[in-house]
Amino acid sequence: MSKRTSTAKSATAPNWEQIFQAGQNQTLLLTLEVHSALEAIDLRQSPDPQTALTGWQNSAPEALLWAEGDEHKTLPGALNRQKLSRAATLLIWTTPPDGETLRQALETVQPRRVVILGQAPAAPEAGQFLRLLAGKINFVLRQKNGQTSLGELAAACAQTETAIRWGVKWLEAGGQLS
Repeated sequence: MSKRTSTAKSATAPNWEQIFQAGQNQTLLLTLEVHSALEAIDLRQSPDPQTALTGWQNSAPEALLWAEGDEHKTLPGALNRQKLSRAATLLIWTTPPDGETLRQALETVQPRRVVILGQAPAAPEAGQFLRLLAGKINFVLRQKNGQTSLGELAAACAQTETAIRWGVKWLEAGGQLS
């Protein structure tokens, strides 16, 4: 595993989108303020992400595991963005849909350590996304008395709230929602 450590003394947040785009096994130490440090461990290139995840869950049982879409249902203990809370370690299984979603998650959890496993959710084509969204909305209408939020739908679809908004408009315009 190659390691790269960088330190930046700044009151601003690190550029997490650049960290996710780096795509190499590396450890990044980012000093956000003079007395606080955030450690980011990038394991996206791990040959066996599931084993890496299990190792981290065993060594840091208090860690939160963040996964989006259907992944959060299949991984024991996984939470979507709507269920996150404060924790010292955040394990990121699913690549966030955008930098704002990641920023909000980091603000909620306020971790000292972030382990990036970054498994990309299946990127659906427009038609697939709309069918997925329609299915989630129909589930909400049938099973949850129509009660949900953009955030819940976004987490369930591993998308941004903006994508959900546009998807709902498209489905409504096409008469696919009643």
